[in-house]
Amino acid sequence: SVLRSAVVEMKRALPGRMFAARHKAKLKAEIHMLDHVISRLEAYISLIDQMALQGDSPHVPCGVWVLPSILCRIHHEFKSAHPFIREVIACLDADVRQTVGDVVPEWGKPDSQASWSDVGARMEALWLEGLARHSSTRHRFRPDGGQDGFDSLAGALETLRRLSGKKKFNNQISRSNEWDAQSLRSAIEQPLMASNKGMEWWDKCSIARAFAIGLADLWKKEDYKAIIYILWEAERLHVGRTGPDQAYDRHVPFAWATAPVKLAGPHLGKFGGDSDSYATFAGRLNEVRDVTLPLFVSELRRYRAATQEKVDEANFLQLGCFTLCATLLNASLVNLVRYLLAPDTQHVEFAKELILNLSSGLRDATHTS
Repeated sequence: SVLRSAVVEMKRALPGRMFAARHKAKLKAEIHMLDHVISRLEAYISLIDQMALQGDSPHVPCGVWVLPSILCRIHHEFKSAHPFIREVIACLDADVRQTVGDVVPEWGKPDSQASWSDVGARMEALWLEGLARHSSTRHRFRPDGGQDGFDSLAGALETLRRLSGKKKFNNQISRSNEWDAQSLRSAIEQPLMASNKGMEWWDKCSIARAFAIGLADLWKKEDYKAIIYILWEAERLHVGRTGPDQAYDRHVPFAWATAPVKLAGPHLGKFGGDSDSYATFAGRLNEVRDVTLPLFVSELRRYRAATQEKVDEANFLQLGCFTLCATLLNASLVNLVRYLLAPDTQHVEFAKELILNLSSGLRDATHTS
């Protein structure tokens, strides 16, 4: 009964350590993955600081586009990672969404929303569909109202690019005899730019409105190459999201940041990202950059330290068990030798003493561990 009570006492004293011992390998793997995530997030935070110093470069995103470009990278890096890492990144995504908020009211646009909300996602889909129509050959562009025209508005932009001297003809057949650059530009501007402000998504989707303003800046700079790239990419992205083989899931962490980054591609650095039409949205993204990301990394470090403490407890428990076994083995051998060498009349007394010694050694090892 003494031996049984000592074992019960040990079980009551070390429930957490027993659990940690059983799951030590899993905890050590989680620590390794936490170290990787912390290292990568710190690298992204450092990259954000570098982008701020290179804001004038046309190859580096600036303004409101810095953070979406970084979050898009995080999305692609971790979307197929270990489930534990995906859970960590999902927590970061939840913190970012809480900081920005589902509703991002701007001046004159009180119902403007982030693209991860139900309304915002629907508005983003409408905006993307509208962009995709401009490059789809199913929607011919007839600027003069006649039967002829261009295969698409993107095709008309290609012609405008040649007429304006932005691209050489390369001895190809062109429509230069039918259009001059100024008249074709005026014909394209209405469906491509002027109609945006009348769309529902303009008032209700912050990131779509910000992108449309950046696209308008490219139009003013006559950067037709970048605009054509965006229109063709819009069709590919729209088909990828709505086609039979769609793989887009807006609930995946930071999937909401991928559309504008993919659309602009190498031209994202040409977007100014400083319009007052999305000042609230930009301000909240800055809060994510300055507060949410560093705080999240700090919390990850605290979680890592707590997990390491559990592993240390498991190691301590294993050492205690080893000490217990060594103590029991030593006491057993000594008493066994005495038992074998003792006269027959003393066997009962030595058996009682053996049980008491084992029980005492068990209690001592338990208290030590």
